[in-house]
Amino acid sequence: MSLSFLLEGQPQFLKNKGFDVHLASSGNCPTELIQFPFHSIPLSRSINPLKDFQAIWQLTSVLKKNDIEIIHSHTPKAGLIAMISARIARTSVRLHTVAGLPQDHASKLVSTILNITEFLTYFFSHKVFFNSKNQMESQKVKFPRFADKFGIVHNGTSNGIDISRFNNSASKADLRIKLNLSNDSFYWIFVGRIHRHKGIIELIDAFNAFDKLNPKKSQLLIIGGLDDARTDLTHHWIKTIEYDNPNIKFHDFQSNVEEWLSASDVLVFPSYREGFPNVPLQAAVLGIPIIATDINGCNEIVANGKNGLLVPIQDADSIHNAMINVYGNKSLRKDMSRWSKTHVPLKYDRRVFHEKLFEEYTTLLSKDYLK
Repeated sequence: MSLSFLLEGQPQFLKNKGFDVHLASSGNCPTELIQFPFHSIPLSRSINPLKDFQAIWQLTSVLKKNDIEIIHSHTPKAGLIAMISARIARTSVRLHTVAGLPQDHASKLVSTILNITEFLTYFFSHKVFFNSKNQMESQKVKFPRFADKFGIVHNGTSNGIDISRFNNSASKADLRIKLNLSNDSFYWIFVGRIHRHKGIIELIDAFNAFDKLNPKKSQLLIIGGLDDARTDLTHHWIKTIEYDNPNIKFHDFQSNVEEWLSASDVLVFPSYREGFPNVPLQAAVLGIPIIATDINGCNEIVANGKNGLLVPIQDADSIHNAMINVYGNKSLRKDMSRWSKTHVPLKYDRRVFHEKLFEEYTTLLSKDYLK
């Protein structure tokens, strides 16, 4: 899914620039990327030394056999495996993108382990990109010895945003008919994995409080699948929430997220931690007002009071108050929409991001770190 969605369009762009692009991940090659050589590596999200050593051995073999000159990894575990493998294989340019730091909200033991793996990833890399400027600055404080390796591509994100896709070409009324939504209701929307760290519990508490004050006025759409491997929330829990409040509607992962966002009135994104989240960026490009937590990434997309409202993490009351504020002020929502459409799209245009990434690749190749 990272190859298909997180890095959408990037392999094709690099191929058109003359690179021979290989892809590696766990599982099978996505059908839309079968034109690229694909290497299935047994990557595991959990701590699994046996599987990790197997992944290092296999990826090292791939790098040597195909004479790979640049390796660019994404996600924490893939970064650790890729940077160690590339060091063993003496790959010319070793790059990693940091998209999130789970240790920021982990137990002390887990946080220590994750910081050690982060240290090793930075140590074996030549350059580390962050998709959030605030996140990069925090890591400079934590790992000052690697500060000269740290950087940002363009203005952040892992891949920019496809402006042509998020352009509000259809009317809200038509989209609501298509998605079987009511044209008489106000829709709050959340898009993301169903996980406690996404603030889903606080969101539901806030909506339930709002719904009691404004009965039958709005609905909460929750778009995304359960993160089965990393959450204690269950399908039974989802059914219970929907039973307790029929105005809360869960939908699984949807590929047409731009239509769901465009059909809604306000995005609520109360995540505890992010690198640079795609969903608030997509909503901003579409001109959807945003209520989000004041965390890395979100506070680079949302200008508080201008295109949305920022709230503290794990604070259902603040989310509820923000919902009341935005719901009761139609002119504010229009101003927020107008501000986003004016200021956000050009800053994160995927076409510009790809060109900047290409410039980084060619510059780093010319340095020849292995001499």
